[in-house]
Amino acid sequence: MKKLKVCVVTSNWIIKANNSFFAKPQIKFLEFLSHYFDKMYILAPVKKHSFKGRKGHYINQHNKNISIIELPYFRGTTDQIKKLYLIPFIIYKYFKYISKSDIVFIYNRDFFSTIGLIIAKILNKNVVYIIGDVWKNNISLKYPNKIFIISMEFLSLIQKKFLSCKKSNSLILITPSSNIEKEVKDWNLPYSKYFASLISEKDFYYRTGVSFSTKEKINILYVGWLIKGKGVEDLVKAVAELQKIIKTKEIILNIVGDGYFKKNIEILVRKLKINVNFYGEIGNFRELLKIYRNNDIFVLPSYSEGYPKVIFEAASQGLICICSDAVDLEGLCIKYKCGKVKDLVDKLLKIINDDKHINLILEKQYKIAKYYTLEKAIENIHHNIIDNFYTN
Repeated sequence: MKKLKVCVVTSNWIIKANNSFFAKPQIKFLEFLSHYFDKMYILAPVKKHSFKGRKGHYINQHNKNISIIELPYFRGTTDQIKKLYLIPFIIYKYFKYISKSDIVFIYNRDFFSTIGLIIAKILNKNVVYIIGDVWKNNISLKYPNKIFIISMEFLSLIQKKFLSCKKSNSLILITPSSNIEKEVKDWNLPYSKYFASLISEKDFYYRTGVSFSTKEKINILYVGWLIKGKGVEDLVKAVAELQKIIKTKEIILNIVGDGYFKKNIEILVRKLKINVNFYGEIGNFRELLKIYRNNDIFVLPSYSEGYPKVIFEAASQGLICICSDAVDLEGLCIKYKCGKVKDLVDKLLKIINDDKHINLILEKQYKIAKYYTLEKAIENIHHNIIDNFYTN
């Protein structure tokens, strides 16, 4: 079978600095996937920066499989509505590159991505629609604007209708979450499970002989958005309680990420007087891996999640992983009752005081994470696409 051409429609913006492109993990993952195809056109908003340092994942411009089609910068449905004047330009670009392609990836459920989906269906192209989030539960936690939530629900309805047109040309890829699968089943459309990890087999870091009893400092890590739905306030409160109980060791909380809720968290940190380091967003993946390795315990206190890649990143770098039971991951992390600070404190205490089982936990996490390497994720997605569209 000939190699295929792919068009990616996404609102995940790309940063351009010094004639180099830097992107979010989702787009970096597509760069690896592009090697399975003859050509991949990535249509994405581009934001220009003058900074000298690296911010985001570098896109290899020597990769001849990829062409980045620069769109004017926009972010989110609210911003897109303010920039409706871009619609003629957006439609022109979408038509131009979708018409050249055999498969169209739709990566978001915002306004402009919906236009891309409609055009792909009009041109009778195979459409791969990617879902990595729990729609009904997670939207209101991530986005406090009610108008925005209503807009998202309306756009989701439109996308469902167009995906239903000629079902044989539609494939939904979902992360392996029971909550997402439950929602997608109601659509009565073909779907397959995937997981887009950026952790390559060569990136794994295995620790042995870990013991907290000999440590003077214990480093606890959070990586992710700083929004209310991520439950970071619970983690801050838990660290404050933990420090009161364990007075012989220094408990340090390291927070990687940014978001609208950061100021609230900073106010709480000052009030509780705990040791917290705010790193902001770490775009350089190698630097992020170093931060993982310099910590002992990873905590994801989310109130709602799809299939968070940060858990696999933490497990692959030798951290004990704890998450709320809103996270649908069995065996990979120790769970506590979502929203219950006392339960989180109890789980942290149990880990810190149990040198006997720490290395067994690390070994178990490491083995599970090995099933979700970058190489296996790419191969899995490629097989899903070929089996759905080109195998009869």
